[in-house]
Amino acid sequence: MHTTDSHGGHEKSDAQVRPLVESGVLLIVMCLASFWSMIYVHDWLKHREEAREGTGNTLTAARVIPPGPLLEQQAHLPVNWAETKELDKPFFKSSGLSDVRAEEYTKLNTYYWIDEQAKLVHIPINQAMQKLLEQGVPTRK
Repeated sequence: MHTTDSHGGHEKSDAQVRPLVESGVLLIVMCLASFWSMIYVHDWLKHREEAREGTGNTLTAARVIPPGPLLEQQAHLPVNWAETKELDKPFFKSSGLSDVRAEEYTKLNTYYWIDEQAKLVHIPINQAMQKLLEQGVPTRK
């Protein structure tokens, strides 16, 4: 049998606010105290290590700073393209990207011997692609 009380069907005692607030404040104070102690211990250890670096440790070797990078030009390399004339043979075949592309274009679009004794000839790339389309790709039988 169900009975209703004079409080309208809810618990007679609600949660007490004072202990909850006290617990929250205590938790905040403990967090702040732990953060402060971490900062204090970090600073203390840092100053202790800095003081120790001045005297050094007998077991560790003295700190040696490596030399800086050598930025001098090697003797056999030209500094600029005007100096390449003084070399016995050209430093590079071309002096720029346009020269390289022109050389590649010439190689792709001209005939020349690859091996004259074996009668192996390079043909222009367009002609080679056309022959490949007409004859098909060679396959093994």
